Amino acid sequence: MTTLAKRAANQSNAKKSTGPKTQAGKVIAKMNALSHGLRAASPTVPGEDVEKWEQFRDGLVSDLAPLGFIESELADRVALLSWRLRRVTCYEASVITRSSDSAVKRVRGEEVDESFNSTLRRRNEGKLTLAVIRERVVSAEKTVKSFALLANLFTQLAEATDDVRFNGADATLMIKNLVEYLPEDECEGDEEDLDEDSMPPIDPMLSPSHSQFLRAIGVPADHHSEPEEWEGWTAGVIRLGAAVIANTVNLEGAKLLALSVEYSAEDLEEEQIKLADLAQQLVVLERATAIEEAAARRRALVPSAEIIEVVLKYEGHLSRQLVMALHELERRQALRSENPPQPPSVIDVTVNTATKPPALPGR
Repeated sequence: MTTLAKRAANQSNAKKSTGPKTQAGKVIAKMNALSHGLRAASPTVPGEDVEKWEQFRDGLVSDLAPLGFIESELADRVALLSWRLRRVTCYEASVITRSSDSAVKRVRGEEVDESFNSTLRRRNEGKLTLAVIRERVVSAEKTVKSFALLANLFTQLAEATDDVRFNGADATLMIKNLVEYLPEDECEGDEEDLDEDSMPPIDPMLSPSHSQFLRAIGVPADHHSEPEEWEGWTAGVIRLGAAVIANTVNLEGAKLLALSVEYSAEDLEEEQIKLADLAQQLVVLERATAIEEAAARRRALVPSAEIIEVVLKYEGHLSRQLVMALHELERRQALRSENPPQPPSVIDVTVNTATKPPALPGR
């Protein structure tokens, strides 16, 4: 049982909690009812900003100016439904973006659509994709660069005196290609008919990495495993290597060096022509791909029938709920005004039914 002293203390304390007294304080206090219901938990999903949701809700509820518990609930519901309708727009944009990106990747050959018509897939199997042709252009550019280096080295070698030094990598590259530039053997056709076991052994003097060959041109034994690391390479040593290689096929070293200059220049020109052809193919394919990508993006602007159905159903449901909440809020606010709304004189009603109308009597 509450004592008289306790009751007196409670009454005294209650007088101190009478709420706001100024008009500004009362305006703020009337929004206290909005701290319940949908405000208890944030409706945001991953990727959405809670602060933006709160700003959106507060601004919309403030515009609706609800009064009392029920109006506040309705205003909160309007805010939530409006926020969810915004989400439908974001979802549609996301679907279109993903569809557009996938369409472009399929055009470029970077992605395979399992639902892609098998006939169209077979038709496109023999086509060069943009990625493939770009790889070939890059590879061709590297090849041209290598042949340009080789042709330049052989030109330098032809003009250099015997004491001019070359680095080991360039020297061994020229020695290796001197073997490649030997005139074709007249018996080469017969050797092609021989099996691997009956092929004659390779002459050590035609193998630039063989110790016997390296010893013959003066490379120290401690560099035979890595001749490119030897610092004694000169134009004279390379010419000696050309003479050793040429002698094995009864050819003069000077003749082999002259052939190397001629053949390396021809190889460079041939590879440059291949690169130019590939570059032209790339330009044509890039233009065609750009046109196809633009067409694919336009087609992707319209989502699939399944996506459209989902969006329309969800958006329609939210829109109906939003209109109902707004109308109910407006009705309640109008009832508090000096001119309450009058009942409508005409009501339009549309009824959709799948059943057939009853037959008229006598028919």
